[in-house]
Amino acid sequence: MMKAMQPPAPTPVQTPPPEAASRLRLLLVACLALGAAPALAASLDGVVAEQGEPISEAEVLVVDGETSAVLDRRLTGARGGFRFDLAPGRYDIGVFTPNHAPVWQRDLTLEEAGRSLRIEVVDKAFAEDPEDYDDGGDCD
Repeated sequence: MMKAMQPPAPTPVQTPPPEAASRLRLLLVACLALGAAPALAASLDGVVAEQGEPISEAEVLVVDGETSAVLDRRLTGARGGFRFDLAPGRYDIGVFTPNHAPVWQRDLTLEEAGRSLRIEVVDKAFAEDPEDYDDGGDCD
């Protein structure tokens, strides 16, 4: 005759002493205060245009002003608009289209209140020095 097996007895849950729980809460609050809190975001928006007419599908690049790292890139919408949510800081903004000379706005300071830009591009044929702009073609 086989004996039925009994399930193991449940292990009692041990609660930490009150002073340990208090230290754990204090450590959690300290971690949050020292850097785990999210940075405040500021909006950077604008319009890319040529002679007042919006340019759609222009590539807008955001570069960190301190490290030169590319942080984000977007294409403008049908009305030439773009928007980025960034931490306050210093940035370089580049605008690129196939038919226009590249445009850079450097050392742009973004504060918590945000900032709005209007960036005018110029057709490559009318740029001051068209030879400075490489369109990626094979012709010299």
